[in-house]
Amino acid sequence: MQQMSQGLQPPVAGTLRMSPSPGFRTIVVGAGAVCGLAVAFVIGAGDQYIGPLIGLVLLTFAAYRPREGAILGVLLGLLQYGPTKALVILPHSFVIVDDLLIVGVGVRWSLDTLLKGVGGPVWVMSWLCAWMLLGLFSAVANGADLVTMLLSYRMLFLPAILYLASARYGGERRYARWLVGVVIGVCILQSVVAVAQALQAGRVGDTSFGLLGPGGANALGYLVLMGTALIVAGEGRPLARFAGVALGLVAIVCSASRAVLFIAPIGLLLTQSGRLRKPMRIVLVVGLAAAAAGFTLIAFGPSTTGAWARLSPSVLLQAQSDPDGGGRLIYVKGLPTVLGSDLLLWAAGLGPGQYTSVTAQKDPPPALLKVRVKKVHSSGFAYPDSEWTTVMGEYGVLGLVCFVALLSRPLWLWWRPSLRRLRRGRGVLAQVTRAAPTLVLVAVVASLTTNFFENGILSYPWWALVGLLEAARVREEGA
Repeated sequence: MQQMSQGLQPPVAGTLRMSPSPGFRTIVVGAGAVCGLAVAFVIGAGDQYIGPLIGLVLLTFAAYRPREGAILGVLLGLLQYGPTKALVILPHSFVIVDDLLIVGVGVRWSLDTLLKGVGGPVWVMSWLCAWMLLGLFSAVANGADLVTMLLSYRMLFLPAILYLASARYGGERRYARWLVGVVIGVCILQSVVAVAQALQAGRVGDTSFGLLGPGGANALGYLVLMGTALIVAGEGRPLARFAGVALGLVAIVCSASRAVLFIAPIGLLLTQSGRLRKPMRIVLVVGLAAAAAGFTLIAFGPSTTGAWARLSPSVLLQAQSDPDGGGRLIYVKGLPTVLGSDLLLWAAGLGPGQYTSVTAQKDPPPALLKVRVKKVHSSGFAYPDSEWTTVMGEYGVLGLVCFVALLSRPLWLWWRPSLRRLRRGRGVLAQVTRAAPTLVLVAVVASLTTNFFENGILSYPWWALVGLLEAARVREEGA
């Protein structure tokens, strides 16, 4: 057994090569020079070019250094709306930079797979390919615009490249540590900004959006919960971790993400699975939950009755059938109207971008317009924010099967004997393994209230983190 454990040791830190090297410095200098030329070109030609030009430079960098490219892609994906939407320092075209970084990582991953025969997670790759082929079939069968299909693919499937990258490089300790550190660090930053915004506004709600810009409060809640779960699942420095968890819970309350408020206690308890044996740990968990509940009641209303009226699950559910209160269920109820009696449409959907995807929301297609609502999208109500609705309308029942198969993978990995042993240990992979059920819970619930997998702020860190579970399985089982 000792020999076997020695044979399964993770690669040495040098394999990641995050320390500067002559080749890396050359890349940095070259990238800086090109970026300088890009800025000069932008000054003369227009700021719409700054994103694509810098993105192409970073695409080349990511293809050459895929590990650093993946981590930088997650970082920029988490922060892209700070300088482009919340503060409006950079032009909007800058939001494509993180996409091109991930493309570069995907190019390198594909080249290594084809030329070096390096394998990948077969289950995830198979279901992703089946899902994409289904979308192509439905687009062709319904005469959908292929450009719209590609735009929808970019939003839905591009982030999944980070899963493949983490599965391949996650066994390298420094990669996993950098990735988890980036997610936690950005979530702490977002939490601090959100709390400051709530204090400035004197209330909780849509004004507390962190650096995600107006309309980002709901997404902020889910993002902070992912980071908070990682902190809870960590080891060492109990006071610092307690402060980080408390800050995250306060930020969630400030964002007024009510679905997150309901699942946060469940998620944080799941990260403690098998660890609630010490009395002091139980006291801390119960005390933190009680304090969070009390703060929530105070923040949401001057009285307990008023707070419960805003937080009642039945009231929230009823509001989703009302265009003045959210209206998400309007588009679910509209599926029979749009799909009609055509069994092929129910099986394979209308095609990517043809019902309620992010692409469709920007320019509603005829299928979406068949669902009549009183409010327009700019009002903030009756907005089809639900990934489950998108998948059902655009990919049909078969698409839902692919969707559920992918969501079930992290839980299957988490329950394997090797990872059950791992989550009782120490280290960053053990930390992510303990947080895995919460990450899946966030994805399932957030997909009901947002286009979770089409929102890079949420999908980038999610795919990258759960991809580490594949790397943990390979390391622990020597597969």
